[in-house]
Order: sequence, then C-alpha cells, then structure tokens
Amino acid sequence: MKKGFALRLTGLAGVVYALGGCANVPSEPNTLADLQGSYDVIDQFSYKYTHATRIDVHFLPPDAQGKTQADLAIYDGERVQAFRLDDCGYPGDRIAHDIANSDAPHASEVVRCLNGGDRSRPVLFLIRSLDGHRLVFHPDGGLISSLTHDPIYSDTGLMAIINWAPVWKSGFVIKRADR
Repeated sequence: MKKGFALRLTGLAGVVYALGGCANVPSEPNTLADLQGSYDVIDQFSYKYTHATRIDVHFLPPDAQGKTQADLAIYDGERVQAFRLDDCGYPGDRIAHDIANSDAPHASEVVRCLNGGDRSRPVLFLIRSLDGHRLVFHPDGGLISSLTHDPIYSDTGLMAIINWAPVWKSGFVIKRADR
C-alpha cells in the first residue's frame, strides 16, 4: 500500500512539476546563438565565493530529443569554476516575465539552463531586454535582505542570474566582452 501511494505521489509530483512551468521549452537556435559568448561583469550581487569578473556561456548543439546543454565558466580573476548544464531553453511565460521584470510579451529573451537535479551545479538564467526596459535583480532572503541589500539594475540590457541552491542567488549585470 505504501509503495503504491508513493508511486502515485511521485507521478503526481512529476505532473505538477511539468505543468507548473518548471520544464523548459527548446529555445530558437538564433536566440541561443545571440546569447552565447563572453561577458564582462559590470555590477553584481553575489556572495564571496560566487563573486565573478567574467562569465562565458557556450551552447552545444541540440541532442536527439531537442535538448541543448551549455558550458558555463565563471571567472573571478584567474580563478575559474566550470560547469556543464543540462536542458537549456525558455522557462515559460510566468518565470520569464518574473525574472525579466516585464509582463509585456516579447519584451525580453530568457534562457534557463538546469542542473539536472545536481545541487553542486548552478542553474543559469540569461536575460536580454529587447524593448529597452531596465532589468532588475532583487536579492533573496526576506525582509532583512531587502533592508540591507539594494537591487541591482542593468542598463546594458543584459543580465545573468545564477541560482546556487534553493535559497542562494547571485545577480550579474553583464556586457559583451571585447575579446
């Protein structure tokens, strides 16, 4: 009985996860091509061990199921953290509008790369404003964090947000590197 209930509960959780906007939809190849590259970090909200001076993103060709992986490199001076992220794509309207700080359709491009459930790897969001609206990152952490940390704003039209765990997020104002 317990085993059958656990299987039904697991199946229900999978359906809720998929319907709740947690699954990615494959992004257009042009969107991925436009967003990949090297970025200099202009401003950031991050923790000491997640500080960055440069972020590199390279999308791999889609696999047989249409899923795209990405190689992410986060530089802090000479120190680099490198990750292979799974299932990069559009996270759905609700998540995209929330993270891009806009309810206007087609105002932004948002790509999310998942970590495949491995919490030792981050989840990456790349956001580009298409209509010129200002992107904003609000540090998480509740009331105390909102009182002690100001949001960061991107006037470059580009931002990266990296979730390190369910409760830790770093926001980066980025611009294309001149390399």
